[in-house]
Amino acid sequence: MRRVIGMAVALVAVCIACVQPSWGAGTLKVAVPSNLNTLDPAKTKIGEEYIVNFLVFSGLTEIDRNGKTIPDLAERWTASDDLKTWTFYLRKGVKFHHGRDVDAQDVITTVQRIQDKATGSVTRVNFEVIDKMEAVDASTVRFTLKAPYAGLADIFSDRQARIVPRDKLDTLARRSDPGHSSSSRSSPAIASSSRSLRATTCPACRRSIR
Repeated sequence: MRRVIGMAVALVAVCIACVQPSWGAGTLKVAVPSNLNTLDPAKTKIGEEYIVNFLVFSGLTEIDRNGKTIPDLAERWTASDDLKTWTFYLRKGVKFHHGRDVDAQDVITTVQRIQDKATGSVTRVNFEVIDKMEAVDASTVRFTLKAPYAGLADIFSDRQARIVPRDKLDTLARRSDPGHSSSSRSSPAIASSSRSLRATTCPACRRSIR
């Protein structure tokens, strides 16, 4: 009996080995039901854009499956007693896809773009509460609010509030131009991600696809 069980286990192992996919470098093409009008997180408005945004970019925070705000690019944050001064501490060593570390100035630039009416971000109203921003150091950013607000960490999980690299905004704009072909719009080569870091360091974990 033990011999039969042993042979069965060995056979299953062989079968599993046979169906394992062969992973390698290349381009993954995925069909979506509609054209993507933009790859700029601040300008996303439709479901398919949100999906690409989610897979490629990261926010300071995110919402877990229980509806709780948890760290993402920010490893932690603090708020003053009057809820008017918030300080976010970035995780160190997280890189954009073009190789540069994400820093506090990228966060500030991202928020400034959202606040700019010319950007046309649907989440701009959520960030009007922010009065001043300061890069305390490369991994620390401080926000001074116009009024007390307990939900600042929550709004940084917004789909339009993903952090973008300040030195690649022109490239992002070109790839987000509806006048470009759909093939160019489907290749967000400059996107940020702690998710790419997670996929590299923990390929078997639940979030490796991100």
